[in-house]
Amino acid sequence: MVASLLFYFLVFIAVFAINTLACRQKNRKRRIALIALGFIVLVCLLGFREHVGTDYHIYLAQYRAAGEKGLGEILTSRLEVLISLLYKFLLIFSLPDRIILFVYAILSLLPIYIANKEYNNKYLAHSILLYCVFILPLSMNAMRQGVSISLILLAFVYLNTGKNKRAIAAAIFAALFHLSAAATLPYILLFLFCKKKEKNFLKYSLIFTAVVAIFVLFLLKLIPIHTRYSYIIDAISPFNLSITSMATFLPAIAIPFIFKKGNKETRAHFAVSCSGLIYNFIGSAAQYLNRFSDYFISSLLFGIPMSLHGHKFGSKKQKVAFVALYASYLVVFFLIQYVHWNRHQILPYRTWLF
Repeated sequence: MVASLLFYFLVFIAVFAINTLACRQKNRKRRIALIALGFIVLVCLLGFREHVGTDYHIYLAQYRAAGEKGLGEILTSRLEVLISLLYKFLLIFSLPDRIILFVYAILSLLPIYIANKEYNNKYLAHSILLYCVFILPLSMNAMRQGVSISLILLAFVYLNTGKNKRAIAAAIFAALFHLSAAATLPYILLFLFCKKKEKNFLKYSLIFTAVVAIFVLFLLKLIPIHTRYSYIIDAISPFNLSITSMATFLPAIAIPFIFKKGNKETRAHFAVSCSGLIYNFIGSAAQYLNRFSDYFISSLLFGIPMSLHGHKFGSKKQKVAFVALYASYLVVFFLIQYVHWNRHQILPYRTWLF
């Protein structure tokens, strides 16, 4: 267990160092090479694992089973059609089941790197480090949702940079990987509605989230719904509400609030992450709803770096103290979420290489 923890931390630190060097490189070719190296390291971390992640075996079994399905079965399958077609395509080349670990790794990481490019890689090192702490462990378990979360984050980045059509396309594509991503579309439409007055986005998104929270907790079970996700609805109980999980994210969301900048991009990411905090609270009422909050919590990947970028501390001691406190928080968060609570079952880390 300790060895696995050290391994994760060493990989995260190495990738952070590589991306930091990349951002400081003036030579374009060297910068691209270093960014690619950091990308490959994370792909290898995800792709070479074995028996790591709660749903690890389920995904491999689904891939193997896809070879026995015809088109009719694919269209009526529990899996999203796009996933089944992807599996069928890979099976044409008789690729082993482990190949999907690499495919999902690339599909999860690529939108994050594209999103960074939209911001001219100013926040690359910091955002990828936060991805490793907040999102990567989920991607080792719920691989399809890991892809969807990255695409939804990319959608919000596209909205921030005025590329609305690409944002909608990214959100739709995310829903094709995991249907739950479709629930973020109202927020994208709300962002477009509030585009000229971005300050209103925080207010309206929180009101909408609060309405959804009340509906999910107290009214949803009264509606006779029978879908493949009915077991999630049946498990909802407001008596199970707890602030424990939400509390682990409070320091992270406090950073953009404390070090807030006046630009609309920072405010937008902060607004989205605040909605994520509420959904995380709702998620405590039902185990499976907790993962839905990650679609919104992922905005911290840019909300935090944006708020800290260029901030001038009063003295060098203050800066060192903040960095030490911030690093300690990330370590403690990782230990609570993935060691103490054993979320996503990413420990111990195993690989089929040796």
